[in-house]
Amino acid sequence: MNKMICGVIAASLFCGVAFFASCSSKGNEKNAYKDVYENNIVSKIAGKWIEAEIAGRAVPTNAKAVITIDSVLKGNVSKGYFSGSFGSISWVEREPFELKNTDNVVSWVMKSGSVFTYVQLVINSVTDIEMNTTMHLVTREKNVIVQELGPVPMRFVKQSHDYRPDIVGLWEGKVVSDSSKFDDGGVHRWEYRDDGTYVYYRLVKGKWEPVGGPISHYYVDGTLLATRWQNEGEKRENREWWEIESIEDGVMNWSALRISGDGSLYAASFSMTKVNDL
Repeated sequence: MNKMICGVIAASLFCGVAFFASCSSKGNEKNAYKDVYENNIVSKIAGKWIEAEIAGRAVPTNAKAVITIDSVLKGNVSKGYFSGSFGSISWVEREPFELKNTDNVVSWVMKSGSVFTYVQLVINSVTDIEMNTTMHLVTREKNVIVQELGPVPMRFVKQSHDYRPDIVGLWEGKVVSDSSKFDDGGVHRWEYRDDGTYVYYRLVKGKWEPVGGPISHYYVDGTLLATRWQNEGEKRENREWWEIESIEDGVMNWSALRISGDGSLYAASFSMTKVNDL
């Protein structure tokens, strides 16, 4: 197993910044940090990226992650992924991490309870719209490796817009293609609130009635929309991810790649219109 890049990289980076800070004024400290950043691979990959392909195959939307690189020292990730010895699904929204890097390699660690996930990306090429990498991921629970992936080629696509503020409000929609095992094909309404919760409505005898259980959460990171809910009287939690294609002139369009029963991928889509009230 290839070992992850760790403390030596971070130490060299942090010590370099500390050296400049101790020997200069505030103005020189700022310039020193700028020099470190601009000469670093992180300056080229700064921004928000979504997974597009792993080993040359398209990534299903329910398995996608969004990685945001804020600076030479930090970033965050949003993802729904399996972790732990029981294969539980983690709900990760903009979870911060400390970035470590040297040459064309960046790495970080994510922690969820007793589960640690170590991620390493070798940056092979990067443009304004895509980034090609080689990824190595190791998940440990109580010092036992429960998952290891890679090294494997992975391609990311740059996110040009974050739809988090645009989705807030009341929307009405109907399936426009094969899309969700959870949908009945009828017209429904969703009220997305700015606190990360939403209300789902069905039309009952000509009146919109809220329907739901104890859980109805969502988040938006870039174009990725993640939803989780629990129906009344059910123990199982449901989850579904979409990609927001556009929100413009009161119309919101979603798309997704889903896995069919035979393992092949198919495209799904959904269109919603903003409404003023119930």
